[in-house]
Amino acid sequence: MSAIKTTVICLLSILFFSANAKTRPDTIDFWHVLYNNKIIAKFNEVTATPFVVIRIQTITTKDVLTVEYGCDTPCEDCTQGLYLMEDTLRKIELIKVKGTAKPLKISVMKLFTIWKTMGCKPLGIYYFDDRRNKYIFELNFSN
Repeated sequence: MSAIKTTVICLLSILFFSANAKTRPDTIDFWHVLYNNKIIAKFNEVTATPFVVIRIQTITTKDVLTVEYGCDTPCEDCTQGLYLMEDTLRKIELIKVKGTAKPLKISVMKLFTIWKTMGCKPLGIYYFDDRRNKYIFELNFSN
């Protein structure tokens, strides 16, 4: 009888700890950065140094930087977007849309203006949705 009791206690313990363990999805999130609809960078959660550099001389007023964020749990009712952090730790929202898996488009001139206003320092770009809030890449401009 004690062998059955021990087995039952072990099984219940395993079930309890399994149910309470924090699990992560078995896939990793990824994001692509496009400049005027051309992919210029591909990143994921294990990318060591995600950075994008845009040459100042090539910028026109119509240029668009797009972030396509992909994950294994899309959500049509969720809000997603991009922001950056100012030195004073104030969020500057760049774009916000309803539904995930939609391209996030930002004017390159808007980013360039923010970059100049913030002292020509690299901009840390963050992605958010109803479940995530994460740094995704560093944006800088060069001559």
